[in-house]
Amino acid sequence: MYSLGLRLLFFELVDDLGGKIRRAEHSKGDIAISTLDGRAYYHFTNMLKRMNLPYTSSLFDYLKDEVKLVLTTEKEQGFIPYHKVLTLTEFTGNLDLSKLKIYWSLYGKDLLIIGLDPGKRIGMVAYYGSILLVSRIFNSASEAVDSVSRLLRYPAVKKIIKIGDGDQHVARALASSLYSVAKDGVIIELVDEKGTSVPASYQLGLKRDIGAAMMIAFRPGSRYKPLLKH
Repeated sequence: MYSLGLRLLFFELVDDLGGKIRRAEHSKGDIAISTLDGRAYYHFTNMLKRMNLPYTSSLFDYLKDEVKLVLTTEKEQGFIPYHKVLTLTEFTGNLDLSKLKIYWSLYGKDLLIIGLDPGKRIGMVAYYGSILLVSRIFNSASEAVDSVSRLLRYPAVKKIIKIGDGDQHVARALASSLYSVAKDGVIIELVDEKGTSVPASYQLGLKRDIGAAMMIAFRPGSRYKPLLKH
């Protein structure tokens, strides 16, 4: 768990983007699993536990009104006429994409911000609104590009990729690769990394690459422009 001081610092930095941060507190009653299929129930519970998302289990007729999203099977969705539903077939094997689909269903389209800290290892974080969706460390640029390109497939009000410029060669290589796979409307920025190192007093349970990527995600940058080939 990240230290309170560091989390508050990130919440303050979000204001640099010109918007108010929405703290996402997941209530246990927001998501319900409703299925009689044993395999589907196991898949849903395992998936939500790995995502660290609280949930309840309920039979169709006993779903409470305050439930915002119900996970069930395609065959059983007809028994749930009054709630928003996601079926088992709508989830991919990718945990990050599945988590993004759940957040999208719960909160609607929001701002997707991806922060990358290039170097020998590449730290990556992705925020959907104010919600920390993903935090990863990659050993290669190709792994990072693949993960980011997957996240960009889902709808968002705006998609912004921020790349730290501490290692200029890796930063521009990442920006170039992502520029080639990103669709129109995706903003790529290069960010000055000075001051993004996480203070030792804030490093409780936080890996340095992830902490730097978080700081980069909420820092203003300059728009990336690919070099013109002659």
